[in-house]
Amino acid sequence: MTTIMESYVSRINTTNKQEISDEVLETYAKSCLNELKNRLDEQLVAKRNQQKQRWKRPIDLLEVLIDFSLGIAIEKKKELNEKGEFNFKYAALVKIHARSLLISNEILLLLKGGYPDGGYARWRSLYELEVISCFLDMQDEYVSERYLKHEIMREYKKMFNYQKYHSKIGYESYTEEELKQMKKNHDQMIDKYGQEFEYGYGWEWIPDSIIKGRNRNLTKLAEYVGIDHFRPYYDVSSDKVHGGSKGFNHMGLPKDRRDSILLAGPSMYGMADPLHGSAISLQRTTLYLIKQEANPSNIIEMKMMEKIVNDIGQSSLEIHQELEKNGHG
Repeated sequence: MTTIMESYVSRINTTNKQEISDEVLETYAKSCLNELKNRLDEQLVAKRNQQKQRWKRPIDLLEVLIDFSLGIAIEKKKELNEKGEFNFKYAALVKIHARSLLISNEILLLLKGGYPDGGYARWRSLYELEVISCFLDMQDEYVSERYLKHEIMREYKKMFNYQKYHSKIGYESYTEEELKQMKKNHDQMIDKYGQEFEYGYGWEWIPDSIIKGRNRNLTKLAEYVGIDHFRPYYDVSSDKVHGGSKGFNHMGLPKDRRDSILLAGPSMYGMADPLHGSAISLQRTTLYLIKQEANPSNIIEMKMMEKIVNDIGQSSLEIHQELEKNGHG
C-alpha cells in the first residue's frame, strides 16, 4: 500500500502545481484505488486460504454441529407442537435454543474470517443462554413464564430513554395511547409477580424465593446450576465486549506479542477457546430442550453431539499447541 501511495505522491509532486486540478486528483485517486483493490484481493485470498486450511477441521465440525442441532430442534418443536398444549417452559427453551443457533452461526462466520476475539465476545451471550436454559430446565413452568414475561418490563424501561432522546436521533415520540398501554402492561406485571419484578439489571425474573434480591445475577445463577467453573472464560470474553483497556490483550496474538503488536485485522491464533466453548454451550442448550420430551433417538443424537464436541475440543487444542510450538500468530 505504501509503495502505491508513494508512487502517486511522487508523480503529483513532480507535476506543475498549476496543472493539479480536481480532475487530475480524481484520476490519480481512481488509479491508486484500482491498484490497491487488485493487491488487496490477492492478499485476502492468500490469507483466507491459509486460515481455512489451518483450522479447517474444527471449524467444519462446528458447522456440522450447528446443522445437526438445528435438525434436532426442528423435530423436537414439531413434537411439542403436536401436543397442542402451550407450555411456558417449552416455549422458553425453544426460543433460547433458536437464539443459540443464531449466535453459533455468527461465531462460525467470525472464526472463519479469523476473528477469535469477536467469536469469543459472542460466546459470552451463548454461555448466558446455556446457564438460563439449565436453570429453567430445573424449575417448574412458572419460572419460565416469568422469564418470558420480563420482556415487558425491559420494554417499559427502554421507553424512558427513547422518550428522552427521540428528538435528537430524529424519531417520533410514542403516542399518548402507546405510553398508556405500556404503563398498563407494566403495572399488570407488577400486580401479578410483585414489586420484585421491576426491571433493574435484567435478572429480576428469577424468583426472590430461589435467589435473593441483589444476588439475582448471572454469577449466582451459574453457581446455582453448577456451571460457574466457566466464569474465568466468561471474564476473558467480557474484555472483548467492553471498552476497558484490558480489551487490548487480544486472543488473536500469542502472549509474548500482545504488548508489541496492536491487532487490527484477522489472525490465525486464539481460535481454540471460542471454538470449543461455543460447541459446549450449543450442545447443552440442545440437551435442555430435548430433555422435555426425550425419546430413544434423542439419546443417540446427544451421544453423537458429545463426540463432535469432543472432537472440536481435541483438534482445536492440537492446532493451538502446534501454533505455539512454531511461534505463529
